[in-house]
Amino acid sequence: VFSSSGRTPRPESYSEDVATAEHGKKLGREPSEVLHELRSGAETGWDFSTRWLQRAASDAGSSDLATINASQVVPVDLNCILLRLEKRLAAFARHLGDKDRAAALEAAAERRSAAVDRLLWSDDLGSYRDLRLDTGKAAVLPSLSDFAAPLWAGLTGRRVEALLASLRGSGLLQAGGAATTTLNSGEQWDAPNAWAPLQLMLIEGLETLSKTMGSEAPGSAELAEELASRWLRNCYEAWHKHGAMFEKYDAFHPGEGGGGGEYHPQTGFGWSNGVALV
Repeated sequence: VFSSSGRTPRPESYSEDVATAEHGKKLGREPSEVLHELRSGAETGWDFSTRWLQRAASDAGSSDLATINASQVVPVDLNCILLRLEKRLAAFARHLGDKDRAAALEAAAERRSAAVDRLLWSDDLGSYRDLRLDTGKAAVLPSLSDFAAPLWAGLTGRRVEALLASLRGSGLLQAGGAATTTLNSGEQWDAPNAWAPLQLMLIEGLETLSKTMGSEAPGSAELAEELASRWLRNCYEAWHKHGAMFEKYDAFHPGEGGGGGEYHPQTGFGWSNGVALV
């Protein structure tokens, strides 16, 4: 999980954090608790998303930022990133002749893979899903992390057909690429926004799946190509219309930048440029 050791406002969002912590008092939360969770949420890289809010724990939950509980979420993407790193480091160690370290890293990857399958896979949903420690249950809202991260980490196996079917029916795949979640909360890591790194993770995962599993993953190569085309169209139309590449895009309206969050939408933009070039 992500859990910051700090319980003070973030320097880059000091006034916003003070206001959110003060609002949290009305919800029965201590300011230091809210500040700790805001810092933890920022550490996730998804600052902010309903993934970390009460809304993801219950259909009746609130999307109020003061309900943030990021340290009580076991994220699919964090564990998939660590899994892929363990596999890569094991391969490096073996290439360098360090058999003991390679074996230890391979064992760690096997343990993590088994734990992710046991704790984060849902047979009912046909997908991976964040685990909420505050409820002991899977998150109620889907996010792109549920699909992109396991595919990118090669964590599919016998569940590939169910995962692909769930992805297609998730509501995440839109005209301008894959939306971050299915809920428009006003936070930037939610619908309607689509982010370049997540598109790359999903598309690369689907391409690798097609190469490694072939006929056992029907349609994965075609889906990867279609999503790449949708994303490039979104980027091109936005550049043609606005003369800029955006930090994030609107998955539902190709050619428009995304919004929400704590600051004005940024243009430039490093990772959008990089993913378009890839």
